[in-house]
Amino acid sequence: MVEAEVVWVMDGSSTTVPLTVFSQSENGGGWELPFDAMAAVYGAVLGLAVVLVGLIVWRAVSEKTPSTEKDSKILRDSRIARRLERTPPKKEVRCPSCEQRLNIPVEHTGSVRCPACTTQFSSALLEKDSDSGESRQESQEILNEDVTTTSEPVARSHEEILSCPQCDQQLKVPIERRPVRSRCPACRTEFMAEVGESDD
Repeated sequence: MVEAEVVWVMDGSSTTVPLTVFSQSENGGGWELPFDAMAAVYGAVLGLAVVLVGLIVWRAVSEKTPSTEKDSKILRDSRIARRLERTPPKKEVRCPSCEQRLNIPVEHTGSVRCPACTTQFSSALLEKDSDSGESRQESQEILNEDVTTTSEPVARSHEEILSCPQCDQQLKVPIERRPVRSRCPACRTEFMAEVGESDD
């Protein structure tokens, strides 16, 4: 509250009026911004978005890969081709216990461990035996074919579905895998599945 006295003087006469002025400020109102706070927040977010978009565009332009049309017309090798070139050549050996086929590097001469049956064997011994083993294996396969034709039942069909020779259960055996030894899930009979007319 401010008290004041106003004096008015005109042509030798004066008039005095007492005046009291009350200020109407809010208690604890703090300070006010000279602009709208929400407009400032929106402007800051918009400015940040513009800066981020500008940085992304600048990086994309500065890290742009050279055009293949302008520079060189030589095609690069694919990653798969480069990886295949780096891998050493491999040879296939069979485990003497379970006949599992294993791929090992050609220059490997130490022992090999079969992941299927955990048997360890020397790959050098297998190479020596492989020459004589191949001829033995061929004669064994011929012998096995003779034995299977006489002792094992055979099921033939021109379709993927064929019947078990023991219990007539319908089985699916892909034609591209035939001839193959199959087992009936119902009666557990093992038989040879072959392509051809059924004997029925």
